[in-house]
Amino acid sequence: MAFVFWIVYAIYLLIQAFIAYRYISTDNRLYFKSLLVSNIIFAVYVAADEVFGIGVPYLIRCLVIVAMFLHTFFGYFKDLYTRSQIFDRYLHVYGCFAYALFVYSLFARIFGASVSPAPFAALMVAFTGMAAGGVFEIIEYFIDKGMPVKTQRSLKDTDVDLICDAIGSAAAGIAAWIFML
Repeated sequence: MAFVFWIVYAIYLLIQAFIAYRYISTDNRLYFKSLLVSNIIFAVYVAADEVFGIGVPYLIRCLVIVAMFLHTFFGYFKDLYTRSQIFDRYLHVYGCFAYALFVYSLFARIFGASVSPAPFAALMVAFTGMAAGGVFEIIEYFIDKGMPVKTQRSLKDTDVDLICDAIGSAAAGIAAWIFML
């Protein structure tokens, strides 16, 4: 599975380089910064995992790559964030699913903590995803305060995003209970 991860990651990085080039050539600094920050954060994790052997499962890493690809390619590059409200909802569900599994696995491996019984651990996965979704909404709030582009359309948009985050997080908890715990 490690080989598959590295192939997926290499293809993803090539696509991200193409998108970054397009953003630079069209002077789209906001989307370029978003792409750059998310990719640097994940690259730091990948490097840390290689150096320290953290060991988040490769499948979960691939789920995160898919979430980041959907965000940068379809959300920004294909402009589905502004053209489709449904895309944003689905991405909130999927993103919280992927990030809940990733963050829970990361913390469990870094801190050497295991939670039992399994239903309680599944709840922790779900709560981790809901917390991640809340953090993403706070980030959107600060982006709206400092940028001309508004990512949050209204309070209803934020509320629906959080509901979608809860759905994805609950799905992650169930998946963790069935496949991981």
